[in-house]
Amino acid sequence: SARLWFPCVDSYTEVCHWSLSFTVPHNMKAISCGDLTEQILSVDGKRNTFHYHISIPTPAPLIAFAIGCFEVYPDPIIPEVTYFCLPGLSSILKNTVQFVHEVFEYYEELLSSGFPHSSYKLVFVDNSYQSVMNYSSLGIFSTELLHSHRIIDDVQMTRRLIAQAIARQYFGCYMLHQSWSDWWLSEGLSLFISGLFIRRMFGSTEYQFYIMEEHNKVCQYEMNNILPPLCGHSTNTKGFHPQLCSEKQTHILSSKSHLVLRMIQLKIGHELLIQVFNKLLTLASVAASSSESIKWSNMLLSTDGFLKLILTVSGKDMTHFADQWISRNG
Repeated sequence: SARLWFPCVDSYTEVCHWSLSFTVPHNMKAISCGDLTEQILSVDGKRNTFHYHISIPTPAPLIAFAIGCFEVYPDPIIPEVTYFCLPGLSSILKNTVQFVHEVFEYYEELLSSGFPHSSYKLVFVDNSYQSVMNYSSLGIFSTELLHSHRIIDDVQMTRRLIAQAIARQYFGCYMLHQSWSDWWLSEGLSLFISGLFIRRMFGSTEYQFYIMEEHNKVCQYEMNNILPPLCGHSTNTKGFHPQLCSEKQTHILSSKSHLVLRMIQLKIGHELLIQVFNKLLTLASVAASSSESIKWSNMLLSTDGFLKLILTVSGKDMTHFADQWISRNG
């Protein structure tokens, strides 16, 4: 829906570099995607202009901004990460995000690849449309996720959501789905690696309980409803599309994508699957640094390309598996 607020080609496959400028009252801050290159105060001192530049090829739907009287809190361990919250919430913000550096360190170790963006901003706003909204190098979160050290009930859910948001910076905001039939792949990859972090942080028992919840959720829904296939390329059945699926269906398909990635892990082995992830990110990194836009297509995730890469790395043909679990209902 980016086309509703600025002229653009509103497609995930149309990527380019961006320069963004926001002029706001002097007491407010404008936070957006990319790197802040310049901040200029007007002559009369009443307005501030923030200039951002996005050097990584990015589609219009992943552009966003937040403007407000934010308090700023740089991460004490990872200087590239910055947090923003509304006035008076900085103390519970610090408690909520104290673990975030562990997420970055774990993903970089797991994937043998650095964070794809030069910076990352987490902005906590009031009355947000969703609890978490992900954009290129920017995450917008609801203030309802913030909690003090006295509250332990919200810790697991909040940390899971933040870990998933950071995982989507790799798969979903950096590497993009080539078509809506390939959406399941970016969704499943991000949930898979964030699930591994959940296991690292909370232990195997909590992780297994999380997987059981995902499994039960999908099975109970499909007992009385028909889900579209994750990918409709190879069949006459329509695959996933946000305009054809309800919010509930989208949520269930997201969980199913995660479970399918786990099944692939069991078939080819954990180490080989991580090698596939690493190759995907390596190809994307080379493409993103190229000045030739024709090479940017390597930043797009496709089901066919993913299965071919599995065959190359593991020697296992997943065609029959894909036909059964990815291209068909149920």
